[in-house]
Amino acid sequence: MEIMARFHFQNPNQLEDRLNRFGVQDAPDWMLCPEKSCYVSLPINRVNSEFLNRAGLEHPVSEQDLLEKFLSGQRLDIDRIVTSQPVGPHQEYPLAWTN
Repeated sequence: MEIMARFHFQNPNQLEDRLNRFGVQDAPDWMLCPEKSCYVSLPINRVNSEFLNRAGLEHPVSEQDLLEKFLSGQRLDIDRIVTSQPVGPHQEYPLAWTN
């Protein structure tokens, strides 16, 4: 929170941009990343129009479809989605759902 309080941001991409400019030399050890990716962020939709991040290029899904599945009680089944070691933090996988 102390680091984030230094920045003005209105969406996740702005925060990521500010943190990127923060500089590794100023980052606490817990903010540094491991050599191999150990988590994955599924780039399936955008949360703003300011940054045109790639989203759903390999496995497209509409925001309406995501909303309908969520409201009907379905959730993304990460164990069935992430079937191989991610090569980076924003990697597309085919989506799988569970109730």
